[in-house]
Amino acid sequence: MQRHVSIDLADHLAANISNLEKPFLLVSESDRVDQWSRSGALVIGDAAHTMSPVGGQGINIALRDCIVTANHLVPLLKSNIRHHKLDAELDAIERERLPELIPVQQFQAQPPRLVLNTTWWAEPIRRFVGLALAHESVRARAAVRLRPMIFGTTEVDLEI
Repeated sequence: MQRHVSIDLADHLAANISNLEKPFLLVSESDRVDQWSRSGALVIGDAAHTMSPVGGQGINIALRDCIVTANHLVPLLKSNIRHHKLDAELDAIERERLPELIPVQQFQAQPPRLVLNTTWWAEPIRRFVGLALAHESVRARAAVRLRPMIFGTTEVDLEI
């Protein structure tokens, strides 16, 4: 336990192990709305797409939504804005974000399928994965696979 948490927390958990109850799973839903905007209005972040807690990417994706939104809207709002132009930019924001959002949500859906699976083969696979991840070379290969999840799959830079 001490390898995964601070020493004081490990000591506290060890001292109170008999008081710990069986953990429970929080229900979460990873989904997105059909359309992020209507005339003159836009939703981003959790309002547009909820993320699974797997990988803790919800805040990262939401912040990347904000950057893309700022890049599209700040220049437009500084100019003589026209409704049809605004609506086109709102649609463009969604089109720009979906190529990153969809693969991250798909990736996030995979681990729970394995962890929560109750078929006869699920437990041996979970054990194998746990043993495999004890090896540095396996963790290094896993990190390469996780890189897009951590750093995004599209280039997002604040341009304003």
